[in-house]
Amino acid sequence: MPRSVFPGSRSVWPIEGEAFSWITFRLHRIGYTLYGKACLSLEGSLYRLSITMEPLQTVRASKTKEKETEKERKREKEIRSTKRRYIYLLIAS
Repeated sequence: MPRSVFPGSRSVWPIEGEAFSWITFRLHRIGYTLYGKACLSLEGSLYRLSITMEPLQTVRASKTKEKETEKERKREKEIRSTKRRYIYLLIAS
């Protein structure tokens, strides 16, 4: 039985019959993970691939939030290391 994998997807589905159910996939590009659905159907003698994607703005918003959280962690880590240096200086003097 022939099988196909959508680029960027871990989903595998058999190609047979006239209609195929929707599959969900993740596509990693430009630092973003795009989520969407794809459906393969047979129209006459041609296969038709229908793709819908979630809005990129939603993905970007969550990606931006992740970056902000990472920046906050770095700032907290710097503050902690600065406090340690200050304490070490006090002990040394």
